[in-house]
Amino acid sequence: MKTSAIDDTTVGQLMHGILATFNEYQSRQSGADIAYKMGQKARNGGTLGRAKIGYTSSTPSRRSSNLA
Repeated sequence: MKTSAIDDTTVGQLMHGILATFNEYQSRQSGADIAYKMGQKARNGGTLGRAKIGYTSSTPSRRSSNLA
């Protein structure tokens, strides 16, 4: 993919503004998506990040087992 430099003309300044706005939007969307997914993981009993030494980051099975 070839990138071209944005010059100091009025068109270049317009492109710079459009790209900066789009990048800000994309960054905020990514942040909101990550925050949502981290919240869902915490609500489901998962750990946010690595588990401490001696613990696993997997959630226990919620199945009911009837051993008779």
